Amino acid sequence: MNRLADCARERIRGTWAGPVDLPPERSTTVDLAWAIDSEPVSQPQFLGEAVSPCAPVTQRCEQVPVPVPARRSTAACPVGGHWPIWCVALAIQLVTRVKLSLRSTPKALEVVFGFLRGRTVTTTMMAWTTVRCWLMRLGLYALLRPLEQADDWAYLIDHTVQIGTVKCFAVVGVRLSQLPYPRRCLQREDLVLIALVPMQQSNAMTVKQALEEAELRTGVPRLIVSDEGGDVRGGIEQYCGDHLHTSSTCDMAHKGANLLRKLLEGDQRWPEFVAQLGQTKGKLQQTALAWCVGPSLRPKARFMNLGAPLRWARWCLRVLDQPWPPSAALSDRQREVLTKIDREQLEAKLGWLRDYREAIEQWSQWHEVIQVVVRQVRRCGIGKESVETLRHRLEAMKLSPSGRDAANVMLIFVRLHATAVRRPGELLIASTEILESLFGELKTLERQQAGSGLTGLMLALGAIVSAWTDEETTKALEAIPWKAVQAWIDERVGPTVQSQRRTLQAIFTET
Repeated sequence: MNRLADCARERIRGTWAGPVDLPPERSTTVDLAWAIDSEPVSQPQFLGEAVSPCAPVTQRCEQVPVPVPARRSTAACPVGGHWPIWCVALAIQLVTRVKLSLRSTPKALEVVFGFLRGRTVTTTMMAWTTVRCWLMRLGLYALLRPLEQADDWAYLIDHTVQIGTVKCFAVVGVRLSQLPYPRRCLQREDLVLIALVPMQQSNAMTVKQALEEAELRTGVPRLIVSDEGGDVRGGIEQYCGDHLHTSSTCDMAHKGANLLRKLLEGDQRWPEFVAQLGQTKGKLQQTALAWCVGPSLRPKARFMNLGAPLRWARWCLRVLDQPWPPSAALSDRQREVLTKIDREQLEAKLGWLRDYREAIEQWSQWHEVIQVVVRQVRRCGIGKESVETLRHRLEAMKLSPSGRDAANVMLIFVRLHATAVRRPGELLIASTEILESLFGELKTLERQQAGSGLTGLMLALGAIVSAWTDEETTKALEAIPWKAVQAWIDERVGPTVQSQRRTLQAIFTET
């Protein structure tokens, strides 16, 4: 198994001259062989009617495009593969960018190719397991390929957890010299997968060991960004203690959520409001006033997602307070909707919001102050001038005394992080929202499987990040055989919850 991993690394570096193991790609002989042999084009080419520029056009009729017949091409397939690289890349893009499921991606390709060919296709052109195989092989390649050694790497780290005892510790990174700030926020194309470590037990020691393993690929990082969970924080502190070159920052959204939770939990009106909100939703769902049902508070990360409930409360107060506009100022559709609303019933169901008017305004101001800071840090990072920039923006807001207190606390957070800036013009990352988004995409890809614990499909995280060119995709598929993926899963993941369930079901079958 170790020899197989060494061979995979040698293939990536271009020093392996041995045989290439064939991946378990399954396909059927279908009437879509033209899809492999046809020449890929960057833009669709269609044959349409030529229109003379001199002829007067009274009405432009939209013509149905006629596909160009497929042409023979020398479109190359990766060594050991059966599909041209453009077809592989298209399938991966449909999964990672369009968010199609693994099972629907081959069906979508079948329909598109059949439509362009002008015929009905009834046979599946590729197996969904083939697409999954490609994603996992790309992910393992992302973990093994050499990365540039530099002293300005920034690590974004966190755990993703499902059922069972195994946690997946992920490290994605970007060089600080290549940040897109302030032009835009970080995107997944900016990142590379540095480490992916399944952990049976997560503590400061295992986190530090994972960081030291990641260091072998990039050199000692300049920055580590996290949400400062208990085990993660301990590992970062130990690692930074051994590497004085490395600084750490905390995700500003988590800092803001913790501040908002502290403020709201200190207000006795907040639990009363939450209770009323839940009761009102149950009373309105099956009535004619279902249109004003409020959003549910999320059970997890509740204080990071209060924007929607607070907007709903402010909107309902406007509906209750403002008189109905005159009929002449309304469209027929608006007039029809308003005439069906019983204002007495509306007052009976939502009138309790008036008792929380001042509290809602205060809570909304706290939330907006925090969001101003979070949006600024997400888009521009943290530099020497960040505190002054934010102070001017917050002073321009008409804040209450409690709002100014919240603003001062957030500015203290930013000032503490800004002390880690060492070079003129250096910008630091203080947001892990892009990593949280990647975890969300991974769970969307896993779908129902996400309820069965972590599996080897976590490798797909490596295919989701970065911008994969056709050349890089070809190199990855030729360097990483399916056996290398299986060896990595056996060594790092072990028996999953799903495999244990199947084993026990086989043992205790009904007789």
